[in-house]
Amino acid sequence: MLRSFLIIAVVLLLHFPTFAKDEKKPHIEQRRVPGTVLLEANQPGHGWEVIASGGDLWLVSLEGNAPQFEMRLGAAGTIAGFRELSGDIKPMLAPAYKDEVTDRVIQWTTWSDSVTNRIAGLPQFEWRFNISQAGTYDNDIHPTMRVTLDAEKRTLDVYAVPQEQWKPPQRTHMLAKLSCLTRYDLSDPFVLKIRRVIRVGDVILNGKRAEKFDQFGIESWTPFRRDDTSFDSLTLSLEESGKSAWGYQAGKNLPKYPQLRVEKTQGYAVVHASQDAEKRAAIGLVYGTKQVQVAADPSNQANVYQLNMMEWNDGIAILPGIWLHDIAAGTLVDQTLAVVPRHNLDKDIARLLKAIVPNIPAPAVYPAAALPADLQDIAAELNANLAAQGERTEHLAPFLTGEGIVRPQAIPKTRKGK
Repeated sequence: MLRSFLIIAVVLLLHFPTFAKDEKKPHIEQRRVPGTVLLEANQPGHGWEVIASGGDLWLVSLEGNAPQFEMRLGAAGTIAGFRELSGDIKPMLAPAYKDEVTDRVIQWTTWSDSVTNRIAGLPQFEWRFNISQAGTYDNDIHPTMRVTLDAEKRTLDVYAVPQEQWKPPQRTHMLAKLSCLTRYDLSDPFVLKIRRVIRVGDVILNGKRAEKFDQFGIESWTPFRRDDTSFDSLTLSLEESGKSAWGYQAGKNLPKYPQLRVEKTQGYAVVHASQDAEKRAAIGLVYGTKQVQVAADPSNQANVYQLNMMEWNDGIAILPGIWLHDIAAGTLVDQTLAVVPRHNLDKDIARLLKAIVPNIPAPAVYPAAALPADLQDIAAELNANLAAQGERTEHLAPFLTGEGIVRPQAIPKTRKGK
């Protein structure tokens, strides 16, 4: 009897090897389903396209009439997918911690150390106010209000209202809405400019309204993949040849939150591989060298724009952050960044990054009563959206509007990222 059982067990192992060892198979990136080109490249076969495919909006970079990189827009206008298309499809963003669509995406996130609520069972850093653009720790995604493509200006606008605290236990204690605009500027063939305008909302802490945030931080969360096939290094300055002149390697000397004032840096950071970097993908993030502009603090004694960074087992994050004080509800924060995806760490990306830096405007903070003319209409829509419900989805194509664009039928609302 025992001998028969062993024979059967061996046969099962031979035919079903997963019974013998629970191995995790490597993730294989699937090709995007062919879709509809909504915005053609700047020049024939060269520049950025906008494509609607399978319910999603994709920003596709072309060179020589061939796709080079592509980015998928996700919840609340974040960049939820980012892939290199040279040869095999290679993901550029860090893998999800679980199966969420709200964390390892290119987005903004906010904190306040002055608005806190102590909860047993949460570590102290999670007692503070914390709203992220895409959604929450448990994968509830924030509502999108409007998605509009302007073919003439080559911009794609996403209005959204992030409004839930990152951790579930805080949601009954801290209430706030941060209405925002994310504008993707596709006018430069090699560069994706991202403008973010965020309206700071009223905050209710345990039933009491706070007139302002004594301290408020907005961080550009930019999480890149860390592994043997993508990136393991971060450089803050390149020589003309493209070699690193000031850089770090994950697992060896990459600092966590060094708090570098932007004017003390070169205004950009690049993730790349330490081996054969001139033959492998390099992604630049340009944040500029101009300090945040706050009318009440012209010398930046209380308010500062800093570059930070961090690493974890499968990620490297570039983290330009704006740290502010005495921020009242209705205040607008206006920030511009540029993402520069290239196939090589070489003299071309070095030249390109240095040329972009002077054109990145200083982040600016505007009280509700002192908005510049170009922000008046944006502010009005941000205010109006506070009372709207929006659509909680990470699939934005069905909600796209714009001159000459037929709006597809809306897909059902969904709270969880699926």
